[in-house]
Amino acid sequence: MELLQIQYFLALAQEEHVSNTAEMLMISQPTLSLTIKKLEEELGVQLFVRTGRRIRLNENGRLFMTYAQNAMDTLEKGKEALSRSSDKYARKLSLGIESPLVWQDLTCSFATKYFSYEISQKSIEDNSYVPQILDRSLDFYIGSIDGNPAMRNSDKFEIKEFAKGRICVIVPEDSEIAKKGTITFAELKDEMFICRPPEHECQQYTDSLCRKAGFVPKISMICDYTTREVMVANGQGITFSSNLATRWLNVPGVKPVFLSDENAVRHQHIIWLKDRPMTPAMKDFLNYAIDFTKNLKF
Repeated sequence: MELLQIQYFLALAQEEHVSNTAEMLMISQPTLSLTIKKLEEELGVQLFVRTGRRIRLNENGRLFMTYAQNAMDTLEKGKEALSRSSDKYARKLSLGIESPLVWQDLTCSFATKYFSYEISQKSIEDNSYVPQILDRSLDFYIGSIDGNPAMRNSDKFEIKEFAKGRICVIVPEDSEIAKKGTITFAELKDEMFICRPPEHECQQYTDSLCRKAGFVPKISMICDYTTREVMVANGQGITFSSNLATRWLNVPGVKPVFLSDENAVRHQHIIWLKDRPMTPAMKDFLNYAIDFTKNLKF
């Protein structure tokens, strides 16, 4: 039995179409069909049920697929283990961060201390970090999953809460809200909000808290994370933030007012692939991030 036969078998089982699979594998249909036929002859059973151009696994195929996929997964782990043995790979670190501005002091100080590591960082404000962790192109994701219970219940990821912040609204400093010490979500029902795009996890979470308070936020503008405070100063509305982010608030004419509701908390998590062997860079970053947030002062 050849590795190529297993690869072709798994690809065909996924696509369930000979021509599409052949095109994806960049081989001819006769080559694919012959390879599968030889595999079936070697195993002594048929693996697929053929109906016209469509093809699907039969009972034998479904049974064999479990072992074939496990074999490929094991080989991939072996390949990864060999890659990790090289110093160059072990010193790389790939980070996805929901709000890079919030954690600029964390990433800058880590990069300064561990200057020999090759660090890549990118902003990810939606759920696109999930496939990137799964395919190992991303070592860690830093952000919140407060609005994503399915992620919390997944058995594919390790999730470590390493910080939490109080939710606030950024408002014009001469507004009526600015005169208050604190405010509740319910008191914000008539305000106009500057929001992040609706697919962003943070926006989904604050929207859910507003709904629990009995209203849907009225939107005056949708913009990216870094321009919201400027839009508040320009009189376009108010926006949600947290005391983790207001550490960097330096826009004239605005101020934070914190929510007094019990659930007005934003939890921050570090997420990585479960059972994935950690490189030295990953171990150092995880330990550094946890220690770093213990010393945050507000």
